[in-house]
Amino acid sequence: MKDIEKKYAALFGIDRERWKIFKDYLISQSVEKNEYLLREGQYVNSLGFLITGALRTFYTDEKGNEISFLLQTDDSFFGDFGSYLTASPSRLNIQAIEPCEIWFIEKEALEGLYLTDIYWMQFGKQMAEKIFLDARQRIEELLYLNPEQRYLHLLAKTPELHKKIPQKYLSSYLGITPQSLSRIRKRISEN
Repeated sequence: MKDIEKKYAALFGIDRERWKIFKDYLISQSVEKNEYLLREGQYVNSLGFLITGALRTFYTDEKGNEISFLLQTDDSFFGDFGSYLTASPSRLNIQAIEPCEIWFIEKEALEGLYLTDIYWMQFGKQMAEKIFLDARQRIEELLYLNPEQRYLHLLAKTPELHKKIPQKYLSSYLGITPQSLSRIRKRISEN
C-alpha cells in the first residue's frame, strides 16, 4: 500500500481491504484559488475532504458582510452537513482560499455502501459524529472564549492557518475587526 493510501486509510479509520473499496467511490478534484465549491441556495449531495489547500465556509449577513464560519486546511472534512441531511438549500458558501486538492463522495454512493456492510454504517456514524463535534467545538469557542483565546486556540490547533488565510477572513472568523486582530497579534508577539 502506498504511503499516501496508508495515511488516508488510517485517517479515515479504514483497513487496507476496505480502503480499496472506499477509494473507488471517491471523486478527485482540483480547485483553483477563489473558486466556489458551494454557493448559498445550492443543494448538497456530497461530502468533501480537503487533502491540501485552504477553504473558508461563510455566510452573508443582512448587511451584506461575509462572515467566516469555518476556516479549514489540509486533511479536513467539509460541506454543509445540514443541507446534506435535510435535502434543503444551503445557507452557506464554501470557497477555496488557495489551490486545493479535494475528494468528494456522493450521498448516493455513501448510502449504497451503508447497505453492503454494517461496517460502512458504523463508518458513516463516525463521520457524522466528527462533523457534529467539530461544529460543537466552534459554537463553544464563540460562547466561552474571548477573541484572543479563540485566536490562540486556532493557532494551537492549526499553526499553519495564519500563513494560508488572509487576515480579513481570520478576523471575521474570530468575530473581530482586522485592526483588533493586529492588536492581538502584537500583544502576543510582545509576550
